[in-house]
Amino acid sequence: MNHLPAFRHIVSLSTMALICHLSSAASDELVSTVADARGGLWHVAEEMFSNPVVNQWRMTGSLTSIHADYLMRNDNRPIDPRLGKADHIWSGGADTYIKYKSSTLWGAARYANGKCKDMKWNETADASLLYPYLTADSIGGDMQHETYEFGGGYADHAGRWAWGVSLSYKAHLEYRTVDPRPRNVTGTLDVAAGGAYRAWRDYYLALGLNWSKYKQSNDIEFKSEMGVEKIFHLTGLGTHYTRFDGNSLDVNYQGMTFGTDLSIYPSSGRGLFCGVHLSRFTFDNILTDLNKLPMASAWHNSLLGSVGWLQPDKLNSWGVAVNVAAQRRHGTENIFGDPAASIYPQIGALTMYGCNYFSISAKGEYVRHFGEVTRIKASATTGYDRSVEAYVKPSRRTLVSGFSTGAGISTEILLPHAWLLSGGLHAGAVFPTDCAMTWSQPDNDKEMAGLVRIEQNLYRLMSATHGSAGIDLALSMPLARKFRLQLEARWTRDIYTRPTHSDRITAQAALQF
Repeated sequence: MNHLPAFRHIVSLSTMALICHLSSAASDELVSTVADARGGLWHVAEEMFSNPVVNQWRMTGSLTSIHADYLMRNDNRPIDPRLGKADHIWSGGADTYIKYKSSTLWGAARYANGKCKDMKWNETADASLLYPYLTADSIGGDMQHETYEFGGGYADHAGRWAWGVSLSYKAHLEYRTVDPRPRNVTGTLDVAAGGAYRAWRDYYLALGLNWSKYKQSNDIEFKSEMGVEKIFHLTGLGTHYTRFDGNSLDVNYQGMTFGTDLSIYPSSGRGLFCGVHLSRFTFDNILTDLNKLPMASAWHNSLLGSVGWLQPDKLNSWGVAVNVAAQRRHGTENIFGDPAASIYPQIGALTMYGCNYFSISAKGEYVRHFGEVTRIKASATTGYDRSVEAYVKPSRRTLVSGFSTGAGISTEILLPHAWLLSGGLHAGAVFPTDCAMTWSQPDNDKEMAGLVRIEQNLYRLMSATHGSAGIDLALSMPLARKFRLQLEARWTRDIYTRPTHSDRITAQAALQF
């Protein structure tokens, strides 16, 4: 893939943001905006800002960041080998959020390059999005990947009306240089628009629409003269479509999402907020080298709701929110007759896979201010989750449910010479309650034993008490009157049944203005 377009987007976005921003940001305003971006009360209502018309009220100040990032994830023992055992990702990009008179503009561009190590039983990009219909083999290996992203949005208001639009595109490449050699190319286009009417005081009733188009070409090659590994077409919970296993190495995915949301939000960031978002995602799994045969399809319906209250103040600020999510996914496998002239006639379809998910959670934040910037924030979360996944034949079913809780404390301290020190600690735990696994294993399907063990081990980890803990530190220092340098690092450990754990480290250096 050509790297130049991605870098051109980054450079042009950064240049545009710099020109618009230089004339408006004083140094004290910049420090306050940096602190607000990290620990502002708006994070309590972050689910509201997916609608571009509401996003113009996320922050009151302008902030642009050009940054370089590093992410490392390492599992000391395999948790879900389909997602790999470790990640090492380098990235660079720019983000901007600009206030100009009554208008708000935002944008982002990013390029990432990295490696996912020891990935097994999965040769498909975006596995969590396209599950259960993945291509896989029992060998796997390290996967190289690159990501290109850019997008932006615009929102404004006049009188009692407000409006906003956003557009983004993401391209992703995955490949391996040893057998088996997948080459996965994905593209995702997202478009959103919203309008709002100020019904009373500063409360806006907002309606949003969003649409996205997803594509992936998933091609596998073998160059070894010693033979090839068998490629499986997975259908969920350790099952596969036996008729086409090993017969198709080229797969395409075509998907589309339609969504709408309705929300109420105060433009001042003070008071009641609530919203509901509905969406439907559908995709097809197409075996390209079998005359574009549609092997399977799936639909995923999602309902997300949020309600809460924001109470900013110069001395004591607080916010609370309750979030509800309900999701349902069904997968259908098509049945084909004997081919004639390389064409497989479809003679039926069976809905074989299903997954239902429900969660309800509450979160709250309290902030004690010591001036415009220095603050201490305490946060807490609690919730309940329930997930049921099933396959018809062979009969398989997993149920995982439980309560979760978490807490954190963080601070932003303004030091002499306008240095800003930020840091925080957080911890959480999940306590499973009603968990069960029913598993039927055909005697003649021993090829899938490795994948079955992955599914069963993942259930064992998720159905036992597990938790996480972490720490983050950041230092922002002035470089000139309108520029700052921020250095940030974060470490999180997820702890499962002994001795399994996973570590995640992120680091960033950013030029802010």
